Amino acid sequence: KMEDTDLWGLVLVLAEYDDDDIDQPYHSYGGRKISGGGYQCTTAFSVIHSSGVTGTSTAAHCDGMTTYDAVAPEANYDLGPEMQHEGGWGDLQWHTTPHVEPAEYYARPTTLWPVRSVATSISKGEWVCSYSRMKGDRKCDRVFRTSVSVNYSCCPKMKRLVAMEHRFNIPGDSGGPWSRYDKAYGIVSGSKTICDWWIFGCNRRDVWSRVNYLGPALGVQVRTL
Repeated sequence: KMEDTDLWGLVLVLAEYDDDDIDQPYHSYGGRKISGGGYQCTTAFSVIHSSGVTGTSTAAHCDGMTTYDAVAPEANYDLGPEMQHEGGWGDLQWHTTPHVEPAEYYARPTTLWPVRSVATSISKGEWVCSYSRMKGDRKCDRVFRTSVSVNYSCCPKMKRLVAMEHRFNIPGDSGGPWSRYDKAYGIVSGSKTICDWWIFGCNRRDVWSRVNYLGPALGVQVRTL
């Protein structure tokens, strides 16, 4: 079992901000609750568009999210317009927000981690970790398949999703972060039953979209320090 909670018992969170950030007391982070229409999802990582506009990412099937659950003591605030992709590049969406979006995300309920790099390749058997906001926990698992398709009843067929060996995420975690230390890997999509008769049998497995596909799908990329 692999854990990435810290290095030698220490968690270092280092961040650099532009001058504009200093004037803004509140920020939008990955790993936070978003809601709308009686449903809730989770944000993954801060992103920046090729035009320079910044925002936060989540899953495309999290349609109609209007409110960002702010970090206390700030009151919750409205999300900006959503731009989404459901199809060949996965289950991807991003929103603008009225606040600064630093290159940081919640890896645990009270632990912010910086994002310093983005995974551009993924291998079968590789360890990647997920923060379940709904469970308030973080677990690591191994990649089972690097590319699968899903057919949710709500949405068009979504391709190029990564499947894990087990299921950890639950409803409400959709849109949340998959990562290792300070490297962003993916965005929670959902789960799918996938069979491997020789070793694992048929199991319900986590599936997620790769964040390096945000570029070709939506013209944005994950912000890094």
